[in-house]
Amino acid sequence: MNKYQLYTLGGALLAATSLSAAAQAGSVGTIVGTALSATPIKIANTTISPTAATANTQIIGSTLFANRAPAIVFNNFYDHGFTLHVNITISGTGGAVAPLFDQTSTPAVNYLLRDGAIGTISATANAATIDNSNTGTLAVSELGTNIFIDNLHITANSSITGFTQGTASIAGVILEGVHFTNLAGMSTVGGSINLAATVYSQSNQVVALETGTAGTVVTSVAPLISSVTPGTAATVAIGNLPTQFTQLSGANPGTLTLATISITGVGALATDLSTTVTADGAGGTAAASGTLNITVNSTVFTDPALTEVAVQGSAGAVVVETLANFASGTGTFSILPAAFTYSGASTSIVVAYSGTTAISAALAGTATIAFSVAGSSVVAPAGASGATTSVSRNGLNTQIDWANSGSGSGYTSYIRVHNLGAVASTAQIVLKKDTADGTPITTVGTYTTATVPAGGTIQVSVPAIENALSITPNSATSYTLLISSTFPGYVQHLSVNGQNGSLVDLDGFRNGGTAGSIP
Repeated sequence: MNKYQLYTLGGALLAATSLSAAAQAGSVGTIVGTALSATPIKIANTTISPTAATANTQIIGSTLFANRAPAIVFNNFYDHGFTLHVNITISGTGGAVAPLFDQTSTPAVNYLLRDGAIGTISATANAATIDNSNTGTLAVSELGTNIFIDNLHITANSSITGFTQGTASIAGVILEGVHFTNLAGMSTVGGSINLAATVYSQSNQVVALETGTAGTVVTSVAPLISSVTPGTAATVAIGNLPTQFTQLSGANPGTLTLATISITGVGALATDLSTTVTADGAGGTAAASGTLNITVNSTVFTDPALTEVAVQGSAGAVVVETLANFASGTGTFSILPAAFTYSGASTSIVVAYSGTTAISAALAGTATIAFSVAGSSVVAPAGASGATTSVSRNGLNTQIDWANSGSGSGYTSYIRVHNLGAVASTAQIVLKKDTADGTPITTVGTYTTATVPAGGTIQVSVPAIENALSITPNSATSYTLLISSTFPGYVQHLSVNGQNGSLVDLDGFRNGGTAGSIP
């Protein structure tokens, strides 16, 4: 026969102290001071073993749970005429076996008091200051999934500091120092520990004065919310610039943010139900992960223009990886929390370009984050995956500001068109006749080149263009050339002296790009 059965059988033989009518029990929750909260304490599921045998030997709880403690607020007013027996039961979800109270650490019970003159809970009091030993000493015991409180009462005169004389009543109880075991269900997000209370007269434990439904006091949650979002899509700056395809449009043309990683917490606690759990243990919290692994797949990494790839944190910390490790288009960062704070929403995967090599287009890739288990955890936090940004370009689009036919002994311009793409195509050259007397610049015509092989080069002279457009050569005439194509690439301008055949390379401007630098 268990302790509860003894109380029931013995109580049936004693006189009952009753209310005018039995009422439903009040609320179960957690309390700070006199404020009862229905929001349960959150425990990180990562701190509980996924193996039932191991989980059921773990203990959660401390003297106070993050300055909150489980509490039951009664619905009825129990003044000095009542001596109560309270049976608190525990139940749980998410596991095959309900959680248990840890028998090795009986919790302390403190009173919630109500001032009858005011009608609201106005203070808490230590049981020792209001317990009258003449009617039985307050006693707390545990049995399996039950906590029994015997002889819960207040003194007859209720002369407690801060209360109206003779009007104090018991508003409820606070359980401090509760420990729980049998925790297999708490390793799964959504697992919970629930308490319910039934209130009896100490002398008659047959008829309940209050009976209520269970309320959740602890629930298991994921300690991290992780996400990966792509950076802003980039376009290669290919306007009428003196720099040929060496930078991106935007405020920082030398670098590109492939993706941003957000790792935020949800207020989860460790097994003491007091210490906050974060991704990396920053700020004296408990670390939910031992290592952050970031795997990135992107065709950006195969671009010859790339010079650096790194992960950059919100505090300015940078982890740089060797380009060779990403040469295949895929690479991984392994980041230790001791060297890098990655909690927060501004950890970025960044690449930098040389400023001297044409930047290639790139499709959106993927970035995946995964966490290893920290020393204080036995369940790995969930990771996340998302897309990286893309790099687009419309093809070749540049300008040569001075080009000559070079008839006779003048300088003759030769144009070399380079195709850096993977598809062969032609290029278009628009001739504009320059003027020096203020008259309007006129478009003479458009010349289409021969097909430029993928990765190949063709050369065409201004006289050949004039001939194709039926223009009479004139050594005094100069042109502006607008050159475009669907493929990425660049253009060289060479000038040959008609008298001595010397060659002048006028394309040095194309090597003046903005190099990227990751701070």
